[in-house]
Amino acid sequence: MKSDGKVSIASCRDRLFVGSSKEGTCDAPGNNQKFGPGKTAAPYNARVEVCSQTEGPVRSDLCLKYPNGNYKPMGTIQTYSDKMRFAAFGYLMDNTNNRYGGVLRAPMKFTGPTAQNERFEKIANEAAEWDARSGVFIVNPLPGEGNSSGVVNYLNQFGRTGSTPGTYKTLDPVGVYGNYDGETSQRRGWYFDLPDSESEGERQVSQMVLSDGYLFFNTLIPNPNTCGAGGGGHSCAVNAMTGLSSGSTCIPSTVGLLSSPLVIQAGDGAYSSTDSFGRRIESKKVSVINQGTGTGAGPGVSIDSPISGGIVSQIAGRLNWRQITNFKDVKQ
Repeated sequence: MKSDGKVSIASCRDRLFVGSSKEGTCDAPGNNQKFGPGKTAAPYNARVEVCSQTEGPVRSDLCLKYPNGNYKPMGTIQTYSDKMRFAAFGYLMDNTNNRYGGVLRAPMKFTGPTAQNERFEKIANEAAEWDARSGVFIVNPLPGEGNSSGVVNYLNQFGRTGSTPGTYKTLDPVGVYGNYDGETSQRRGWYFDLPDSESEGERQVSQMVLSDGYLFFNTLIPNPNTCGAGGGGHSCAVNAMTGLSSGSTCIPSTVGLLSSPLVIQAGDGAYSSTDSFGRRIESKKVSVINQGTGTGAGPGVSIDSPISGGIVSQIAGRLNWRQITNFKDVKQ
């Protein structure tokens, strides 16, 4: 340890370095690993034991006993292994935003010792990912896929299969968000700032409602007096695909703190004429019923319309193909 009584601890990929300085890198830690296990210059590797012979019998919520007497952790994949098929997708490790999309790392299949056939009958799974007697994972349940295959193996080795163990992709081409402007090809989503988020701590905590292509939600503005009751918020609606509004976006609450919105249709909808493909435009008027805590005289209810004119329109009707009886003439 340093003479000043300080020690440096660095988390590096899949290990910990304990040393006398902060200099060095993961590949050349130098004095960063001076105080290793057994007073040697080496990194620490964490190992966690679960479902031991002592813990297993008292942790039925986590540990499953297999026929050979072993206790093994039972997660979501094991729990639903004979009812659901699983697959795994992941990014390519090229660390660039120019490539959009994922790579199929493990094909979809049943993972446990039992599978289902096309008649939903239980059968033995020839590509099981763990041993039915011991619960030990099988290294290569799909030999044709390489030296290590399967959904569980991919997840267990996440971050350790590249050329440098412990290295993860740093760029996320799917999660490039921004205010929608229709210009940036790399954008995969949208966001906007709530009207009073900076000045009054406005936030969204209640359940949203997706209806007719719009996302309806209510926000919460707490009482600035930490010991006071009540507060306010806004009733909002935005296009679920673009994040754009149709009108004022958010209407201030007149009934205090708001619960989740209740979206209702007012009257009958109207339809345009059908085009040659069987599609038509459906227009209808919607309103939002909001129940609030009230502004001092008890609970209140308001009927709001955060969409301009309260009218929403979307394509309706079944898409049909138009029969071309004179196709030979058209082809010529």
